[in-house]
Amino acid sequence: MKRLSGGLIVVVLAFWLVASPACTPPEPPASVPGDLEIYYSWGACHVEWGRYELTINSNGEANFIKSLGPPSPPIGEAEFREQSKFNLSDEELLGIYREIIKNNFFGLSESYRDPEIMDGDCSSLRVKAEGKEHEVFVANREIAPFDRITAKITAILDGKVANWEALGEQD
Repeated sequence: MKRLSGGLIVVVLAFWLVASPACTPPEPPASVPGDLEIYYSWGACHVEWGRYELTINSNGEANFIKSLGPPSPPIGEAEFREQSKFNLSDEELLGIYREIIKNNFFGLSESYRDPEIMDGDCSSLRVKAEGKEHEVFVANREIAPFDRITAKITAILDGKVANWEALGEQD
C-alpha cells in the first residue's frame, strides 16, 4: 500500500508540474505594445573587428549601423561606418515581439559569458515593453532562447538591407 501511495504522489506531482500555469507557454501577444523599443548590438567583442547595431521602435522604424574600427579612431585612421534606415511591417514587428515573449526574454539572466574565451563574439539585446526593461549580454556562448530571438531579428535584415553582413569599404 505504501508503494502505491508513493507512486500516486509522484503521478499527481508530475501532472501538477505539467499542467501548472508556470510551465505552460505564454499566449502569443495579439499586438505590439506602444512603448516597445529594441536595441540589438552584435559582432566581435573588440569593436575594431566589426560591430552591428539595430534599433527598432514600436512604429517599426529601424536604424541599422555597421561599423569597423575603434569608436574614436586616431587621426589618419578612417573608421568604416554605414547606416541604413528602413521600416518593418506590422507583421514583422509583431513576429519579433512574439519571439521575445515566447522565449521568456524578460526571464533570462542579464549576462552569459564563457570566461575561458577572451576574444570572439559578443551580443547585447535590450528590450523595453509594457513598462519593463531588460538587457541580456552574451559573450562566446550559445543561449537557445536568446539565439532564437536574435535569429528572428537578423532574418528580417536579409530583406531590408543589401549585403548587410559585409564589413568594409568593398561592399
